[in-house]
Amino acid sequence: MTLAGLSDAERTGIFSVLAALLFLGDIEFEDAEIDNAEGSEISENSNDVVEKFCAIAQCHREVVKKALAQRTMTIVQGKDTNVFQIPLKKDEAEFARDTLAKQIYGRLFDYIVKAINDGMPLEGESQHFIGILDISGFEYFDNNGYVDFITIY
Repeated sequence: MTLAGLSDAERTGIFSVLAALLFLGDIEFEDAEIDNAEGSEISENSNDVVEKFCAIAQCHREVVKKALAQRTMTIVQGKDTNVFQIPLKKDEAEFARDTLAKQIYGRLFDYIVKAINDGMPLEGESQHFIGILDISGFEYFDNNGYVDFITIY
């Protein structure tokens, strides 16, 4: 990572995001009745995990609980706006957690690839590049991305 031109602070940030992702993936949900509707909540066993995730991600526990266990629906009728909080069932909350983790990981991957690409002098006389070996051989993408990497493997 040092050769890619990443500073100590950037490397620490990358490792912090990875640690937060590991904690996020460990958050478990349990079925719950919320406002007379079927829903879910973060299980008691996951309270410590949520605290660690929030500490690393620098966010508030209640915001995370709400974001993972509810979806917000906004209805605009003329000048009136109604906002509803709809509880997610256990499997929907798990899907929301996993989707959030994938989005964060994908953005982190794109950041790292961009940092590597920016740190390599591909213009001019240099003949060095990072390629991905697949069945067809080496490929060089001007715009590498997480989806490209996953598609190949």
